[in-house]
Amino acid sequence: MEDDESDLDDTDVNDILKFANLSISDYQDHAPEVPKYLLPLLQECNQNSPHEFSSFINSFPFDSIVQSYESELAPHSKVEFRKVGEASYSEVFGIGSVVLKIVPVRDESNTRVGGHDVESPPPSDAGDVLREIAATRLMGELCEGFTKLLRTYVVRGKYPSLLLSLWDEYNDLKGSESIKPGEEFKNQTFTLLMFPPKDTFSVSQVYAIIVLPNGGPDLETYTFSSPSKNGWTQACSIFWQVVYTIADAENLVSFEVRVLFCCDSLCVFKHNPAP
Repeated sequence: MEDDESDLDDTDVNDILKFANLSISDYQDHAPEVPKYLLPLLQECNQNSPHEFSSFINSFPFDSIVQSYESELAPHSKVEFRKVGEASYSEVFGIGSVVLKIVPVRDESNTRVGGHDVESPPPSDAGDVLREIAATRLMGELCEGFTKLLRTYVVRGKYPSLLLSLWDEYNDLKGSESIKPGEEFKNQTFTLLMFPPKDTFSVSQVYAIIVLPNGGPDLETYTFSSPSKNGWTQACSIFWQVVYTIADAENLVSFEVRVLFCCDSLCVFKHNPAP
């Protein structure tokens, strides 16, 4: 048997030597350039570049905000990801006592019109996400009854398989009105053979992640503890709490709320201590 080294020519050897001399900085130098429209959002998140999406999700359970933060809703929740809700422009996953609102960010450098034949969740402009972060922080700090901003991140890459599996579980259990942010599957077997599944987002897709306390289920899905006994009392309490919270906020920031949906209000049942 001939020695394997005899199959290597001078070009192969030179390529191997070049590869051996590469350093980590060489890889960083070839990282995708950060587009200008993302810079303000990255600056808000104290980042120079986006984190890799799957790596971020894998490491987040060990983040100090997960380990240390306890909400009134679930002070002893298991540190496991779960899908807890969705919105028109985001998916919401919970872990421990916090939630991650994941917002796809539109590629504003792509000026192509059309050419993408896969239906995907609607992305948001980076500027719109930045304004949402600013408003959430302001209202959470100034107004009682508004959720507080904990942290923000920017990530990039394929949607993690863990979150996609949780999306499927949520859809099977409760049904989803949003578009799955991963692979698009056809119903017919013959279609699968002719047209393999496509990703709704590319590997270069950027997402903003807004970390918030788990404020409980929204009013649309909230279940009263004793509806037949004191359901109307609880409903009345929720109604007036929302009214007073909005009124105080409007007076404070001089802004009129004209549209308020049930899914905009989160509910947590509290036991009032005996006097």
